[in-house]
Amino acid sequence: MKRFKKAIALLLMLIIIPTLCVSGAVSGALELEIEAKVVPDAGEQQPKPHSELEDGEVYAYTKITGDPLPSPEFTVDLAAIGQQFRVESVISRRYNIVLLLDVSNSMEGTRMTNMIEAANDAAQALVGNGNKIAAVSFATGTDEERHLSEKAIEFYGEGTKTSTTTKDYVKIGLRKDRSQGGTNIQRALREGYTILSQANDPAAVPVIILLSDGAPTYYLTDVDNPYSSSSGAGSASGAANTAYTIAEAAYMKVLMPNLQIFTIPFALDRGDSDTKYANATLNPTDANLALVSGFESEWSNALRTVDSQYRSQMSKEYVTASYSADDSAASLSAALQSAIVHMQGYNPITETTERGKLTDTSYLWARYQIGEGFTLAGDTMTVVYNGTNYTFKRVGDDFVYQPSGVSNSKMEKLQLKVTDTGLVEWKVPASVLPSIPAGGDAQYPVDPIVLRFKLAFDINAEGLKAETYPTSTSCVYTFWPTAESPYYYSGDTTVQSFNPRQYYAVQLQPSNINNQPSFATADETEDLESRFVALGSASFERCDTSDGVPTFARIRYAGSVHEFSQFTQLEATADFVYSGRSFSSTLQNYSVSNFRDGYGREFNDARVTSVANVSTSRKEADVAVSYNYVNGQPRHSVVFKSLQFAQVIDEVSVTADIERETYIEWVIIIPITKVRYKVNWIQEGQNKVYTNITASYSSGTVTFTHNGYDYRFTDVNLSGNSTDTFHGNKYVSQDRFAASKTQPYFYAQYDVITPASCSFTVSGNTLTVAVNNALEAKYIQSDKVQFDRNNYGGYTVTVDEGEVSRKITYVVSGVLVSKTVRTYTAQNGIDYATGKVTLESNPVGYIQLKNPAKAAEEVAQEVGAAVTLTSTYNSAYTTAFRRNVAQVYLNVTVTERIDNLAFKLDTSDSGLLKNATVERFDVKSGGGYTTIDSAIPSSIDPGEYRILYRVEFNTPTPSATMLRFNEMTFKWQGYDGLLIHSPDYTNQQVRVSFDTTMGH
Repeated sequence: MKRFKKAIALLLMLIIIPTLCVSGAVSGALELEIEAKVVPDAGEQQPKPHSELEDGEVYAYTKITGDPLPSPEFTVDLAAIGQQFRVESVISRRYNIVLLLDVSNSMEGTRMTNMIEAANDAAQALVGNGNKIAAVSFATGTDEERHLSEKAIEFYGEGTKTSTTTKDYVKIGLRKDRSQGGTNIQRALREGYTILSQANDPAAVPVIILLSDGAPTYYLTDVDNPYSSSSGAGSASGAANTAYTIAEAAYMKVLMPNLQIFTIPFALDRGDSDTKYANATLNPTDANLALVSGFESEWSNALRTVDSQYRSQMSKEYVTASYSADDSAASLSAALQSAIVHMQGYNPITETTERGKLTDTSYLWARYQIGEGFTLAGDTMTVVYNGTNYTFKRVGDDFVYQPSGVSNSKMEKLQLKVTDTGLVEWKVPASVLPSIPAGGDAQYPVDPIVLRFKLAFDINAEGLKAETYPTSTSCVYTFWPTAESPYYYSGDTTVQSFNPRQYYAVQLQPSNINNQPSFATADETEDLESRFVALGSASFERCDTSDGVPTFARIRYAGSVHEFSQFTQLEATADFVYSGRSFSSTLQNYSVSNFRDGYGREFNDARVTSVANVSTSRKEADVAVSYNYVNGQPRHSVVFKSLQFAQVIDEVSVTADIERETYIEWVIIIPITKVRYKVNWIQEGQNKVYTNITASYSSGTVTFTHNGYDYRFTDVNLSGNSTDTFHGNKYVSQDRFAASKTQPYFYAQYDVITPASCSFTVSGNTLTVAVNNALEAKYIQSDKVQFDRNNYGGYTVTVDEGEVSRKITYVVSGVLVSKTVRTYTAQNGIDYATGKVTLESNPVGYIQLKNPAKAAEEVAQEVGAAVTLTSTYNSAYTTAFRRNVAQVYLNVTVTERIDNLAFKLDTSDSGLLKNATVERFDVKSGGGYTTIDSAIPSSIDPGEYRILYRVEFNTPTPSATMLRFNEMTFKWQGYDGLLIHSPDYTNQQVRVSFDTTMGH
C-alpha cells in the first residue's frame, strides 16, 4: 500500500514538472523487507554442564531462541550460577548447631529409627573444630535434650545409656502422652533461636537444622511474644499454621542476620492433603506457597504481631537450603550431609557494604547491548529463579519487580535497567546468585538464575539498509570473586599452629583377662603406632560397655589418667594348636600361628601368654596372644574368647576287599531276604590283614571299626552276591587339638591441645604480633602491605609482591592460636590488578533485510539521478578534430550514494561512434570543479559530477552528427538502477561537426 501511494506521488510530480522526467531524479528512502531470520543453533549454545563446574567458579552464559518467520522476535536468556568452595585450614568457620528433631505421633516406627541413625551420622560429621551441638525434640511442645556442647553426641531410641565426660547419650522417642504428639515447628524454631542467642558466642556461625516429616499442626499466635499461646487443630494444618511458622523464622533472621536454617523434610506423603502445608513451611518457594490458599492474608496477620521496626525486614525466604529425603536412613543421611556441605561452603562472591549500601564488587553484572534495529518487545522482563517466573516492569529506564502476592525478598535485591542506547544492565547480588554446594551435588541440583526478555525487530527504524542486523553487539558478565576462591587464585597454603598437640591411643577388650590395655602417646598422630608402651605399663581404671562394646574407658599411665569414648572395632585372626593327649590348661602346650591384627598385618612374634576358663569336656578356653615385641616386651595383646578346639585326626589311605551277600532270615514262618556287607581283608601299604568284619552300608558308603580305628569307603557299588576291592581311609587320632578364630577388639584415640596466648599491638603504621609473650612478627603498613582486624579474633595481613601475593591470617579462638599463610597467583581470567573477571557470551541471531522489487527506472528516480551532455566549451555543439576525435562533458547529479556507475553514449548516425573513453572525473566544489580521478570511481556520494569523455568516430560521411547520452547504470542498496535518455534528448546531446579539411 505504501509503495502504491509513493508511485502515485511520483506520477503526479512527473506530470506537474516534466523536466524531472529528463533527469529521473526523485529522492527518498526505499522500503525494506525481511529476507531471512537466523536463530543460533541450539547445539552450539549448550551451556557447560553443572557437573563440570569447579569449586569457587562463577559461570554465566547467554542463549538466543526464536520462532521462524513471520515472527520478527527473539528470546534472550542471560543466566548465571556459582559453586561454593570449602576452606580446609585452621581458619575454617566454627559453628553452633541446634538439631530440631520431630518426635510427633507420625514419627512412630521406621521414621524414628531412621532419623536417629541419620542424626548420629550428622553429629559425627559435625563434632570437632570447636563446633558445638545442641538437640531439641519437638511435638506439641519442645524438650531441650542437650545444650550446646563440644562433646561427642549419640542418639538412641531403646534402653538406657550413661553419658561420660567426653560423650553424651541422648534418648529420642515419641511423647509418652500421645495427646502431646502434635507438630509445633514454630515453637521448635523459637527454642533453637533461644539456645543460640544465649550462647553469647559471636565468633561462631549460628545454625539450625530442622528434621520433620509433616506440616505444622500448631502455631503461636504472636510471633515476637515468647509467652504467646498456641493455636491449631493438632491433627491438621492450614494457611495460618504455615504463615505464622514462616514468620517466626523470618523474625529470627532479622534479629540474628547470620543465622543459617536448613530444613530436611522427609517421608512426606504426596496423597496427604496436609503435604502442601509441609512443603510450603519447610521449603517456602513461591511455587509451594501458591498452593496454600489464604497464605497472603495470614502472612499479613502474622506480620502485624511483630514490632514495626522489624516488620519491613522480614522475608518469607528464611530457608538457607532445603534438602528432602524419603523414609530411609541412607536418604536422610545424604540430605543431612548435603546440608552440612552447604553450611561449610563459602560463596564464590561475597557482599560488602559502604554507608549501608552494597558495593559494586558485591554483584555479578550482566551488560547486554541490543543490536541496531532491535528493541525490547513490551514493557516487561522475566527473572526465572528456583523454578518460578518473576515479572519486572518498566518504570522509566528501570525495570521494577512486580510481586503477584507476598513479595520475594531476593527479587527485591535485583537491579535491572535498559538505557536509551539499548544497553541492558542487570545486577545480581552475591546472596541471590544460586550456588552449587562444594564438590557438586547431583542429588539436589541447583538451577541458574535467568533474566529472560524478548527482542523485536523494528523494520521502520531510521537508517536501516539492505544489510544483516545482529540481535546484539556484545554481552559481558563481570564479577569480583572472593580472594579465597581456589578457582581464580592458585597457590600454596601453610598453617602453623602455636598449640602443640599430644596424641593418645588405646587398644583394648572390655574383659581382657590380663587387665592390660595397649597404650600409646606421641606428638604426631602418624607416630602413635610406633609409640605403644610395653604391655602392663598402663592399666584400666574404668571400662563401661553396652552389649559388649566399650563406650568409655579410663586408662592410667605414668601417674596420669586418660579417657577415651570413641571406639573403632577391629578384628584379629589366628590359628591355634594344643599339643597333648588330653586337653588341659597347661600353658606350654598352646601355640599360635598365622596371627594377623585388625589392619591385616601379620606378626610372626605372636605367642600365647595366658590361658583361662578352660573346659576339658568342651575343649574350650580363653587364650591371650601377645605380639609386637620390642626389647623382649610385647606392646599389644588380644584375647581370643571361648576358643573351641577339636582333636586333630589324620587320614591314612587303605585298600579293602568288600563283599555283598544276600541271606534269608525267618520271621516266625515268613522268609525275608536281607543284605549284609563283609570285609574280607584290609591292606595298609604292604601289610595285608585278613578279617571277617561285618560293616555298615548307607548310600554307597561303607564304614566299620577295626582295632580301635575308624574306616570309611565311598562309592561302593556292588549288586547281588559279589566281591570287589575298594580304596578308602583309615582315621588316626593325634595327640593334639586345633582351633581358628576371628576375634573383635577395639581401638580409640584422642588428642590434647596445649593452650597459647597471643597479643596484637598497633602503633602508628606498625602491627606487632606476640605469641606466648614472644615476638612473632612485625608488619609496617605501606602501599604493598596492608593489615586489618578479621572475623577470627586476630589480624589479616596482605603483602603485595608483584605477580604474587601473600595473605597472612592470625586466628585466635580462646586458647587456640594459629597462623595461615596463603601465597597465590591469579588464574582463569581474573585481572590481578583489579580482581575482576570478565566473561563474554554473545551468541547472536540475525535479521537479513532486502530491498523490495523495484523497476530500475524507479530506482533512478529514488536516487535523484540526472544527466546532461555539453561540449567542453559549455555549449550544445563542438568540432571533431585530429582524426575524428572530440571531447565532451557528461554532467551527472545524484542525491544518494551509488555504486558501479557506468554510462553509454551513441550518435544519431548508426555505426558512427567508435569508442568513448573517460579522461577525467571531476566533482563540483564551490564555484568550480576539482579533479578526483582519471576514471569513474567504484562508488560516489551525493553531489554534482563532471566526466570528460574522449570520443572517437569512425570515418564519417556526414558533415555533422548528434552525440547523445544513451543510458546510465548503477547499484543502490542492492538494487539495479537505470536512467535512460529523455525522449527528445533535451540537454542530453551535443552536435559534433567534422573538420573536412583533414581529408577524412
